[in-house]
Amino acid sequence: RFAVGPAQAVALAATAVALKLVGDAAAAVSQRAAAAADATSTALADAYVAATRPSVLIAITAGAGGALLLWRRARFVVARRRLAEDLLAAAVETLEDAKRAGSPRVPADHLRDALLRAQFPFAGAARDAGIAAWSLVVAELETDARIRSIMVPVAGKRMKHYEYVATVLTASPARG
Repeated sequence: RFAVGPAQAVALAATAVALKLVGDAAAAVSQRAAAAADATSTALADAYVAATRPSVLIAITAGAGGALLLWRRARFVVARRRLAEDLLAAAVETLEDAKRAGSPRVPADHLRDALLRAQFPFAGAARDAGIAAWSLVVAELETDARIRSIMVPVAGKRMKHYEYVATVLTASPARG
């Protein structure tokens, strides 16, 4: 299956380095504050700590928020790719079955709607995620040598159809 891409890995590594730098800066500030407390009055040390602490907290919060956003985006991308893989396997199987049944062409819109309704019977966020993942499926179908994409006139309009053209039907991942 797909893992986190190189861009996400670099972003996560950069965030980790930034958080390490912020943590080191916070440690240095607290050491300077302790040294200032020893060398000067307590009031001066308290003023120094009060002046520097909010910026350190803001930096830590911003770093943690950035890391959380990157993690959520990476999780979203992985989930979208997994869903696209499942839909692709089902699409190839459906096209193979259509060829066996004697109707080799399947309208692209009908294929999409049938697969999404079979997997997500009710409209909602899950079906919306499936619709978003469908663009990945279309890209794979367009590059698959076993499948041809053709435009067919239907009721006066040109409609995209997929046709399974391979002579040897392959075992799809869903069938084992």
